[in-house]
Amino acid sequence: MKSLFANPLLKLLTACIGVLFALQSFSQSPAGSASGSSSKEVPLQIIVVESPADAKDILDRLKRGDDFAVLAKEKSTDSTGDSGGYMGSMDPAMLRAELRDALTGVEPGHFTGIAHIPEGYAILKVLSPHQLTETENLSRNRQAEITALKAPGSIRYTPNVSGIGEAESAFFRYPKPPGWGQDLQQTCQTRNDSLANATKKMEDLSGAKEKEIMSI
Repeated sequence: MKSLFANPLLKLLTACIGVLFALQSFSQSPAGSASGSSSKEVPLQIIVVESPADAKDILDRLKRGDDFAVLAKEKSTDSTGDSGGYMGSMDPAMLRAELRDALTGVEPGHFTGIAHIPEGYAILKVLSPHQLTETENLSRNRQAEITALKAPGSIRYTPNVSGIGEAESAFFRYPKPPGWGQDLQQTCQTRNDSLANATKKMEDLSGAKEKEIMSI
C-alpha cells in the first residue's frame, strides 16, 4: 500500500478529498449545527457604516425605496461594498450574534434594522430569488465587461494559493467572545485561534480520509 502512495497522482487525489471533506465540515461545523443544515443558507447583502447617524440615514433611505446595492457601493465601509454589499449565501447561525438576532423574522426581499457590531453599524437584506438572480447576473456582466477591457497578452494573474481568503472566512465564522474587538491583544488572539481551529479541522479530516483509503 505504501508503494501506491508514492504515486504523485494518488497523493494529489488524497489531498483533494481532504479539502472537500473540510469544506463540507465547515458547512456542518458546531456553529452551523446549532441551526441544522446548509439548507438554511440565505443570500444576504450588508451595509456597514461608522456612526449610528449614518446608519439611520441609510435605513430611512431604504424605507423610501432607495436601492440597497447602490447605497452599499456609495456608503458601506465593508469589503463587500464594491459588489453592492452581496455576501453570498450564508447560514445565519454562522454570523455574529448581533447580525443573527437582527435577521430573526426577516423575510426574503426585506431588510433588518440597525445592528451594532465592532466594525460599526450594520444593516442586512435577505434577497428574494428574483433579486438573487438579478444580483448574480449583474456580477457576471461586470466580470464580462472587465474581461473585455483587458488587452490580449496583458496582465496574467497567477492562481491564488495564498490562503488569505480561507483565513478570512475562518475568522469571520469563528465564535468570538464579548468585547473581542475592543482589545488589540484579544483581537489578535481570536484571529490566531480561528486559524488554528480551521487548520486542525482540515488536518483531522484529511488524516481520517487518508487512513480510510489506506485500509481499502
